[in-house]
Amino acid sequence: MLNRAVSWARVQQARGRWWPLVFALALAGGVFALDLVTPRGVAISILYVPVIVLGWRVRAAGAVLALLVLSTVLTVIGYLSSPSGAAPWMAVANRSASILVFGAVAAWRMRGARQTFPRGLAVLLIFGLVAAVFELDVQMPLGVAVATLYVPVALLGLTVLSRRWVLALGLLVTALTVIGWALSPPGSVMWMALANRGTSLFAIWIVAMLGLKGWQTERALTGRFVPDLPAAARAGHDAVEDIGIPGARRLRESR
Repeated sequence: MLNRAVSWARVQQARGRWWPLVFALALAGGVFALDLVTPRGVAISILYVPVIVLGWRVRAAGAVLALLVLSTVLTVIGYLSSPSGAAPWMAVANRSASILVFGAVAAWRMRGARQTFPRGLAVLLIFGLVAAVFELDVQMPLGVAVATLYVPVALLGLTVLSRRWVLALGLLVTALTVIGWALSPPGSVMWMALANRGTSLFAIWIVAMLGLKGWQTERALTGRFVPDLPAAARAGHDAVEDIGIPGARRLRESR
């Protein structure tokens, strides 16, 4: 029974290996096309974050790094090709913040989602970063997408916090993003400032929700499912741990 289950898991793993990469490439193309027609200063480049997040689901080695490089290159090309809009320094600041977030999202996955990290220190660091980003946000003029820097804060929360506290952290930074919009000095036109806030919130929540889903999948497979197997069966752990939630359910039902 175990051999059949592991064989089934390998088949499902092979079938589901490439669809996230195909979807990520298609999404990257769509974001790039949108970037080419959107004025500089609108933080469209932050929409590449879901492209890199989809790389978390690709089992091929180097997929996340490849999507990171692709997103960064397209961000630079988009800056050079987009129609003029906000002040050049503001457009460069937004692109730079996006690239910084790309690196954080990729590094979080490549180094492992749930590493050992002192919880107390992590909580202090989270609140320190939240305060620093908020302070920077209210000092910078509207149109600078400072709120994108809350994404690394969400990643750090995923590393050490429970689901409930990750959601609470998401709500906190959402509220601070809105408050920051109200308190920031005037800068770009209002629609551009609102667009940047909206794309920032989208990136924060896509990272938080998909990060939680990935962590729960890993926990279901390595924390609840695998320890229940007989000792001789745990040799098949490597074949089982990389499959998604549907595969895990089928395996549990076949036991």
